[in-house]
Amino acid sequence: MSARLRNWALRIDGGMEWVDKVVAHTWWLLIAGALFVSWEVVMRYFFNSPHNWFDELLILVVTVAAFLGCGAAANEQRHITLPVVYGRLKGRARRIADIINATAGVGICVFLVVWLIRWAAFLNQVGTKYNSDLGSPFSLIVYAIAAGMLLNAIFNSRILLRMYLGITAEDIASAGAK
Repeated sequence: MSARLRNWALRIDGGMEWVDKVVAHTWWLLIAGALFVSWEVVMRYFFNSPHNWFDELLILVVTVAAFLGCGAAANEQRHITLPVVYGRLKGRARRIADIINATAGVGICVFLVVWLIRWAAFLNQVGTKYNSDLGSPFSLIVYAIAAGMLLNAIFNSRILLRMYLGITAEDIASAGAK
């Protein structure tokens, strides 16, 4: 492996660290959603003034939070695994399992991103919208899901690149210190 490729990968990794820090703040969306639900409960049951656009907005906020959080989970390698099998793997077998897992993650997520964008384009072409005062298109949710899947693909690519180049946590720490 050349030093140039390794340095390039460490710079890309540093950029991905910035993306991860931004995505890590998506928990605020869930708090905003919880506050919004509380507000709507008060409006509906105490003031008898429900809003017909509440569900539309809440679904969008929760979908964005969930799928961006899904990308953050991929970055931390916290997606579901089979601990009975995966936890027992050591050394080379574990590395092979990690490579297969990350490769499958990239492939499936890229496929889903392409499919979701095509589906959103179809929804826009047909003109599907929510039947509320906001009237936002259904494609907004599909684009939010596609963004989350794109983050999954990017973070799995990062994991795959780290494994391929043998980049360790110490390498990343030393590159960040420069």
